Amino acid sequence: MDFHTPRARRSEEPVLPLVNIVFLLLIFFMLAGSLAAQDPVPAEPPRSSVEAQLSDRDLVIVLGADGALAVDGAAAARAELSPALEAALRDRPDRAVWLKADANADSLDVIVLLEALQDTGLERVQLVTRMRDEPPVVSGGAPQGEGATP
Repeated sequence: MDFHTPRARRSEEPVLPLVNIVFLLLIFFMLAGSLAAQDPVPAEPPRSSVEAQLSDRDLVIVLGADGALAVDGAAAARAELSPALEAALRDRPDRAVWLKADANADSLDVIVLLEALQDTGLERVQLVTRMRDEPPVVSGGAPQGEGATP
């Protein structure tokens, strides 16, 4: 017979590696969710049968529905457009220039912006569009149904 006093049972399975894995997954998903580049000005491009393919090396000018501008990821005023373009194209004048205008932007704003781009010496500007069958995107980034209102 064994008359030893019973000891408190210890868990046989180590919990620390499981906690480490959970924290690593949490950090991974937090970083992965914040890596997507966002435009400083919300803009939903018009629909088209062809979708534009942008690269990281391209210069993107964003025109929001309210007329707000962003050049190469930084908000800019209309008076700062020419110096911002010159600074962005100084090192690489052969960069492709894309205009991402909101589908609800005033067409007169788009024309005035294109004329300002022409005055700075740009000869070719491409318009960013999205596929027709793609659902509209709300400023929060979540797609909505075709008949839904934001």
